[in-house]
Amino acid sequence: MSTGLLLLCALTVGVLGVVYNLTDESLPADQPSVATASELVAANLTGSRVVPTLRFVVAVSRHGNRGPSFTYPKSPYQHNDTKIWPYGVGELTQIGRMQMYDLGKK
Repeated sequence: MSTGLLLLCALTVGVLGVVYNLTDESLPADQPSVATASELVAANLTGSRVVPTLRFVVAVSRHGNRGPSFTYPKSPYQHNDTKIWPYGVGELTQIGRMQMYDLGKK
């Protein structure tokens, strides 16, 4: 599951990068690329929305302390070592389980 999610995230970032590069429109030579302070103030004071508003937010997180999804070859704490990570790759550690229990009590 976590490998599939990692691949999906990598693919999404790659597609967004390609789309960004394909849609990057350059400004005409006579138009400055950086707005002046007075232009920004004028832009913020005109139109139907005077108060700036938040348009879009994406928050992605996994709660609780978890074991690693991967480790480096010479790491002393390999991801498949069940003595160190008894619940498996990417799963909650004992501390993470307590954190989630406490979060559920709130």
